[in-house]
Amino acid sequence: MIGAIALRWSATLKQNPLNYCEILMTLREKIHATVYPGDQSGYVAECQEFAIVTQGNTLDEVMQNLSEAVSLYIEDEDLSQLQVVAQPSIVVTFELVPQYA
Repeated sequence: MIGAIALRWSATLKQNPLNYCEILMTLREKIHATVYPGDQSGYVAECQEFAIVTQGNTLDEVMQNLSEAVSLYIEDEDLSQLQVVAQPSIVVTFELVPQYA
């Protein structure tokens, strides 16, 4: 099965090599971040695609700070270089440390 997929992929590239470039240059519509409890208090948010880290005392505050940090990060950048659409969504995963009784 894998061989058949590879053959089809290879045939597609031979017919139109620009398809390969188009696949590689697809712009992301979503940026992923993880929010987790801070060492002492509050919460920390880290972006997975970019070097963005922020914090806040509450979940609302850290989410607002994350949104602002991402906006500022991409504000004056060439979005095609970052491979991101103009107004990406932010998908957040929350890491919860279990509390045992």
